[in-house]
Amino acid sequence: MNKILVAIDGAQHSDKTLKSAAEMAKDKGSELVILYACSQSAPSENQLNFAEKACGRQFRNLVTGKELPTFSVEDGDGEKSISEYMKAREKLCEMYGTEVLERAAITVKDAGANTVKTRMERGDIVKTILNVANNETADTIVIGNCHRNKVAQFFAGCTAKEVLKKANCKAVIVD
Repeated sequence: MNKILVAIDGAQHSDKTLKSAAEMAKDKGSELVILYACSQSAPSENQLNFAEKACGRQFRNLVTGKELPTFSVEDGDGEKSISEYMKAREKLCEMYGTEVLERAAITVKDAGANTVKTRMERGDIVKTILNVANNETADTIVIGNCHRNKVAQFFAGCTAKEVLKKANCKAVIVD
């Protein structure tokens, strides 16, 4: 049996990527692995909106760093503040990732994929996608196209293009 890895981020275009991957899996009789990779970079607007809806404005502000109290190095309060911030970011990743994967599993099953597995991993997005593809022995990686403007792509890069360049298997970009 072939294995297809589909990497999603929960953004609006993820549904299109999921449906394309589900159709491929259905046509080839492949197992479909859905990956949500959570990075340590700043939360996306989708994640922040989710944080606010799930836990309120204060939590949203905490995961962005807006609620961190000011402190001086001498008073030692900084350690506690940073720890709270990191715990909040981890919690957001877990909550958002779980929600994204639950919706994704329903989407692909409704689209006809039979064998579906979900994974949530933390780390650099490109490295995580490639590592999971290797560990799962995926034959194909399906990923959504970069939806940043050209200036943002220049400075931040494009995950899909990096995966395409570095993958040890076939990689498909869904636009």
